[in-house]
Amino acid sequence: MPTEVECAYLAGFLDGEGYVSLIAQPANGGSSRDHHVTVGLSNTHLPTLERLHVIWGGKIRAVRPSNQKWKTVYQLMWQYLSAVSVLRLIQPYLVTKVEQCRIALELAERKHSGVGRRMVTLAEWEAREDLRLAMKALNIQRTEGLARLPYPKSTGSCQNCGTTMVLHFRRTRFCSAKCRMRTWYIQHPGYIPPSQRKLQ
Repeated sequence: MPTEVECAYLAGFLDGEGYVSLIAQPANGGSSRDHHVTVGLSNTHLPTLERLHVIWGGKIRAVRPSNQKWKTVYQLMWQYLSAVSVLRLIQPYLVTKVEQCRIALELAERKHSGVGRRMVTLAEWEAREDLRLAMKALNIQRTEGLARLPYPKSTGSCQNCGTTMVLHFRRTRFCSAKCRMRTWYIQHPGYIPPSQRKLQ
């Protein structure tokens, strides 16, 4: 069990050199049917990450730079339950990533509660997708310094309901996750979720 000092040290490291993200994991049919938490640290000093790895576990990988003059960057990553366990331990010591941690733990709570444990319904998927988009917005604000959009503002119509919307990204086609999923279900009328296939 990590000590308070070790928890505070990792929290400070994560605040400055790390990230917390939610990833939509595609199912066999190609649609995103599940989400999971990923936590990572990046640094060019490998011994520091190896020391953290001994205490906290995770996986270390090397990211080769595109320029040979640059140093190799190493990443220490946690995913799924290990990422959630790390966040729960260091949550009291976080400063700049408090909200990201809260969103990640809220997703974990939804996944392991009675609501979303047996099967991912459309409503449950939309709730998880809202958390992922909220996390994405926070990370964009942090990396860019301001809440600037990665694509110039323009307007368009949702392909499902026709609502006029602001295009935040070049590939935006739907006004919400609900419209996106409804369109997918219309295009795939014979799709059966994996959790229901065993019942047939």
